Amino acid sequence: YFKPFLGDDPELRNQDGVIEWINDYWDARLDRPDSTVEAVVREVADPRHYVRRLETGSLLSGGIDLLCSGRQDSNYAKAVADFDWTRLFEKLHGELFIAAAKAILTGPGGYDYVLVDSRTGVSDTSGFCTVLLADTLVVCFTYNNQSVIGASQIARDIKHQAEQRRRAALEAGEALRFR
Repeated sequence: YFKPFLGDDPELRNQDGVIEWINDYWDARLDRPDSTVEAVVREVADPRHYVRRLETGSLLSGGIDLLCSGRQDSNYAKAVADFDWTRLFEKLHGELFIAAAKAILTGPGGYDYVLVDSRTGVSDTSGFCTVLLADTLVVCFTYNNQSVIGASQIARDIKHQAEQRRRAALEAGEALRFR
């Protein structure tokens, strides 16, 4: 949908995105074992470094920035398929990283609106998009029985995951607030 506004890289072959951003955090955590989690999170959590301003010309008085899923080259599918989401969250404090990113995106100096397009229910990537990043979730579907039933099941699953994560965070006494 954004191809006409992507300028000299319409296929996003050279544009870093979510997978490169999360891999940069992963690498920073592993490369600096003596640094505190908070220090690494603050250094790497800002996803705006991976954002591209769409070339809308005079169509808009404001602007639209795009954080794509990742560089669309021959390595993309493997990078996504091989990523260890469980290790990110269980060993590398992924929830703190995502909470900090959310605070940056929506806090002072951030964006008025952040829309996240996610193929819910397909991968672990969807879970972090829908459960950790979203304040409000809009589930879209086509008007047929299979799609309505599938969308309602996905919405129930997401609600359940969000409740589990909230309970776990409260039990652990973790504060997910960053400035």
